[in-house]
Amino acid sequence: MQLHQLQPKHKHRKSPRIGRGGSRGTFSGRGTKGQKARSGRRIRPAERDFIMKFPKKRGHSQYRFENPSVTITLARVAKAFADGGSVNPRSLKARGVISGPKQRKASIKIVGTASVKSALMVSHIALSKTAADAITKAGGKVS
Repeated sequence: MQLHQLQPKHKHRKSPRIGRGGSRGTFSGRGTKGQKARSGRRIRPAERDFIMKFPKKRGHSQYRFENPSVTITLARVAKAFADGGSVNPRSLKARGVISGPKQRKASIKIVGTASVKSALMVSHIALSKTAADAITKAGGKVS
């Protein structure tokens, strides 16, 4: 075997042409027009589309996602449920302690240090520590 008889094991493959150079024409293999044909073709992030779908309201943006909360004093609850019974969001609305369509999705919290004479069964409502102590001292239950 002599030098002029040597053959390469793998044929040389040219790297793919990029840009305007060499038989790619004016559109450079990107097609015509549109976002993908432009220089610096960044696809718009999905987060931006997600944000754009939210309704725009006046004021600071964090308040759009905040759930309204209703605080009720223990004295008001004790007056409405003088005969005892179970205290939950439905019974509070039925007895007229809370009302209105805005308070349907609201989180409810009972606060205060009033004395309770009847045993109340409180469920699905947040309580302050002093309100919970007053209800349990009267013989009620908090769940």
